[in-house]
Amino acid sequence: MSAAGIGLASVAAEPGVADASDAPVAVAQQGNQTGNVTVPVTEAMTAAQNATNGTAIGAELAREGDVADLERPTRVYEVDVLLSNGTRRVAQVNATDGSVRGVTTPDDGLLDDLFGDDAPGERADPSAIRSAVEAVELVRAETGENGTVTAVELSEADGRLRYTVETTSTEGVRSTAVVAADPDAGGILTTDDGD
Repeated sequence: MSAAGIGLASVAAEPGVADASDAPVAVAQQGNQTGNVTVPVTEAMTAAQNATNGTAIGAELAREGDVADLERPTRVYEVDVLLSNGTRRVAQVNATDGSVRGVTTPDDGLLDDLFGDDAPGERADPSAIRSAVEAVELVRAETGENGTVTAVELSEADGRLRYTVETTSTEGVRSTAVVAADPDAGGILTTDDGD
């Protein structure tokens, strides 16, 4: 996860792998890098919310396991959740079956980067912002995008919180939509279709 925001995607090619033809067999079979993902990100975020009693504010699709293994690595969503007291948890949700594999408490201070001196405070109140689940549902409803959501990132720009929703189609085409985190500030702010 980056210091600039929460939930930055990590779906780039494997380290040291120039292209799919150089990859181990299991990685080459994954095609557009969304591999064995059968659980929608909204379902994974909902499972994380239920496990933590918090509000999802980001998610990223990642691999779990050793890439050098010939077995297909497990795909997990790392879901950032904001609790009512303003603290953050990260839930690991299996992207194949939707089970919550674990919940951790990060110590990296990313909420301070987003909320400044107000964290945990009024601006860190999850009821004051749109959840990441709502942001993804808004993107799907307004754009018709139905690919695999590979990342939902909460960040701050010009003093306003926003979500960046990254999607990869079944053909491997990536698209990005930026959604206002404040429900009163409108919906989709920008979209970018394709790389």
